[in-house]
Amino acid sequence: MSKNLRRMVTFGLVVTMGILPMSAHSNIVSAQGQEETKTLIMTREDDIDSFDDLDGMTLDLSDKNIVPDADGKVEVDVNDAVTQGNMARNMIHGEFAFWINNLSDFSGMDGVYSANRPIQNIYITNNEIYVTQVYAKNGNSNNVKISRCEIMPQNRKQAVMRDSMNIEGVGHGQNLIPYQYNNNQYFIVCANANKTKIDENTTYWEAGKIGKIEYQPDVTFTSTKIDKLDDTEYSNKTRTPFYDLRRCAVNVSPDGKKMLMFKQSRQGNVQYSFYDFNAIKKALDSNSTNDRSFRYNDKLAEACDSDVINADNVPNGQLQGIAIDNDMNIYIVSDGDGTYNTLANLSVIFKKSKKTIYYSIYGSVSEILYYLGDTISSSEELELEIEGLQIINDKIYMGISPKAENQRNRAFIYYIDNGLIHE
Repeated sequence: MSKNLRRMVTFGLVVTMGILPMSAHSNIVSAQGQEETKTLIMTREDDIDSFDDLDGMTLDLSDKNIVPDADGKVEVDVNDAVTQGNMARNMIHGEFAFWINNLSDFSGMDGVYSANRPIQNIYITNNEIYVTQVYAKNGNSNNVKISRCEIMPQNRKQAVMRDSMNIEGVGHGQNLIPYQYNNNQYFIVCANANKTKIDENTTYWEAGKIGKIEYQPDVTFTSTKIDKLDDTEYSNKTRTPFYDLRRCAVNVSPDGKKMLMFKQSRQGNVQYSFYDFNAIKKALDSNSTNDRSFRYNDKLAEACDSDVINADNVPNGQLQGIAIDNDMNIYIVSDGDGTYNTLANLSVIFKKSKKTIYYSIYGSVSEILYYLGDTISSSEELELEIEGLQIINDKIYMGISPKAENQRNRAFIYYIDNGLIHE
């Protein structure tokens, strides 16, 4: 479509709360047959968030503040269109799953100031939820508290923090995967910290390696005490170095068979590689330095899928959680775009086709407001950030943390139906 050609499309529909009505399944409405008028008329019952233009373009309306005229119609400039499939978002309704309370305020820890801190990741089991939080010590924000929260049996919506442990000098808490090996229970965690200076006032500490620990309440491990896999830069089939590593994150498929290794450089480019998880577990359990190395362990290289995915950046330019399903499709969640009740943006990279589909997750925040109690007076004050992603059977769970410090001793988890994700 020529960028010099200005065409307007008129929608006759009901618009509330400043956004278009949204349904669980996105409707992509064809504009074909409207060539003469360049106008698409919708009935009041229709739901729409984007439409196909005559020239194969898609108009993304997910971030438009659309206000109807007196007749209930709005005009939208088709020149706002982007290539079909690139950014058009499917709308999916999210449901409240859990709220977590009694999270640590870090009081009583030597060298750590007391404050409520946001969660960074989640992991849900049958009766417990584990979360991570980052804290600063000696001026370095590269320390992680792992907390075990019990799901209350009364309604299975509330989880209460019961105990915690600390790992220090490890990064940002983005890795938290429990698994069993040789009858022992472990967690894959961040195992050392990479420092990236963004500007004079901003420094990021993020994981440069993964390792395993046993969860032990009231214990603190330093990174030197963690069994780790070295040489993350070489974690691909051909062991070609991925230079200037900024951070890494891993996730394991729900069936426990495959592990995703995500890497991002300081320049922003990313690489996704896939491993047989049994080979990873065996390497982590070895006492051999060569075995615990992506560079020198030949069996690890053999266990890596030959299909490595490279990209210039993460979808949406932000990663707040990452997961894979049993087909090794990659799910990446980021913060919502600020539209009313838009909780999160979810991007799914389908492994076979390499196609990326974008979704916006929306839903009511009434239960969040209820559980925040007198810490907030209205929904207009509510600011949320997405922290963590997990796929369990037919559900996709997302961690949510309030941005206000006095609310961060609580956290929330929403879910969507995984059956709505498809090419």
